[in-house]
Amino acid sequence: KWWNCINNVTIIYNGLPENHTQTEAQKNMIIAVDKSVCNIGMIGNFQSIKGHLYLLEAFKRLKELYNGKVMLSIIGNIYEYDYFEKCKDFIIQNNLTDNIRMYHQIYNASEY
Repeated sequence: KWWNCINNVTIIYNGLPENHTQTEAQKNMIIAVDKSVCNIGMIGNFQSIKGHLYLLEAFKRLKELYNGKVMLSIIGNIYEYDYFEKCKDFIIQNNLTDNIRMYHQIYNASEY
């Protein structure tokens, strides 16, 4: 099935340079990824032009359709606080708090 993402990992690069300076252990101390579930990640600062709310809508739909456990991790600093609050409200209103992790103040996001 197309959603069997535990075995099929796809990374879409958007031009971020890859400069790895941390070990896996160092990264795991900051972002804990459960490798037994389907993981989806986004790197993008919280600005309305980045489309987090579209991603959250799509993730909500995926969670409704996918029979396994799925987690969404978002790495992004907060540039628009009102937009960030809208995203948080969406997560809470749609009971997604157990499935979404947001990480801020990470300035080497491409490392992850």
